[in-house]
Amino acid sequence: MSNIDTTYRLAVFSRNYREHLEAARAIGGREPSEPVVLRGNKKWSAAEQELGRVGAMPIYFSPVGSEGQVEYVAELCGILFDPEQGSPEANDWLARAARSTVDEGLWNPPAKMLYAIRG
Repeated sequence: MSNIDTTYRLAVFSRNYREHLEAARAIGGREPSEPVVLRGNKKWSAAEQELGRVGAMPIYFSPVGSEGQVEYVAELCGILFDPEQGSPEANDWLARAARSTVDEGLWNPPAKMLYAIRG
């Protein structure tokens, strides 16, 4: 994951488990342009609209259980709302999931979105 870029007007702050953030960081260290997919239980509508306008934006992560300070930075490069279990589109996205999340499927109840990060 990369350094903070302050030229964007919009960014996303999120929390995720350190294990998943470290898995994403490992992929980004080997292949910075390779998207890594994570799951979310809320829809980021403003971020999805901005992605359509600017193409990508920073995403800042604080690990679950930490004191809330940003420890990871990446680039948010895609969002898929309401993924459907077994659909070709959801399967394509899940094929790029962080290795630590591969066995999670789409959760139960289902994730509200999948999101792709890189860097």
